[in-house]
Amino acid sequence: MPTSSTMKAYTFTIVATGVDYEAEGFEDPFFEAGCDDATISVQDGKLIFDFEREASNFADALITALVAVHKGGAAVAQITVAEESANLIAGLGISRGTTSLLANEASEEQAA
Repeated sequence: MPTSSTMKAYTFTIVATGVDYEAEGFEDPFFEAGCDDATISVQDGKLIFDFEREASNFADALITALVAVHKGGAAVAQITVAEESANLIAGLGISRGTTSLLANEASEEQAA
């Protein structure tokens, strides 16, 4: 397990669908599933999860967030990476396409 000194904060947004956001307490399953480091809002009928997640690397941050959103009952529609995280990813030689592919694979594995 990484120590707090090796952890970094990664900022990204997950857009999700498939949840009745008008239901009372709709956000509770997401917080219980591990989205307690996200601000949840609704825009144009979609759930918006603005994460600032600490992890040892971006992949871990993104995958654990995707798993939490899925466990909460939503389907991931889109992922947007904040500029500071995008710059860090680019510095590691990881393209946005690879990031999207990684996110899609993680989401599909959790759905299976």
